[in-house]
Amino acid sequence: FELTTKKYKLEANYGSTGKKIAVQETINFKLPAEVSSPFENSDYKGWKITNDTVIIYQNDPSDVTKVYKFRVKKGLSKHDLLYSSEGVLLKDNTVK
Repeated sequence: FELTTKKYKLEANYGSTGKKIAVQETINFKLPAEVSSPFENSDYKGWKITNDTVIIYQNDPSDVTKVYKFRVKKGLSKHDLLYSSEGVLLKDNTVK
């Protein structure tokens, strides 16, 4: 299922049994301070966020547990970063 507006896109992902796995919301506005502050004080300080941020929920946007996924770039280097809603870097994937 997918819903798209000018400000965001909401997409529900289902497994092969029909059970909802996660909900992803794509936003095109600033990260919340709980995520942007740790990012700006990380090894990626000065890197540019190059795409919209995807917020991943277990069930729906009211969930407390959220993961923020976004791509950063500096020079020819690109990384996809995943941050918890508490500002903890969960995953750092180099984009080739």
